[in-house]
Amino acid sequence: MLAGHDWHPEGRDDLVIKKSGDSWLLYDPTRDSRHLLDPTAALVWSFCTGENRVDVIRAKVLGAQEPGDSAEDVQEILDGFQAAGFFVED
Repeated sequence: MLAGHDWHPEGRDDLVIKKSGDSWLLYDPTRDSRHLLDPTAALVWSFCTGENRVDVIRAKVLGAQEPGDSAEDVQEILDGFQAAGFFVED
């Protein structure tokens, strides 16, 4: 885990997200890279506004998804976003 539960992840403003079939495409113009997000990852991304703590994001995602998604899945997605540099740095 890269950040604690009191972390308020905020996505960078320059990233572009668009629907692509059943998935979402997240484009990073700084790195000219594209990342395909499944519906759960796209939902996690939608809550990364800087206003929600990680535990709130987990609760919102787990309340909206199919059984089988876990808190660990949400944390893995957040950690992946952070490792990819998708968040505003404090």
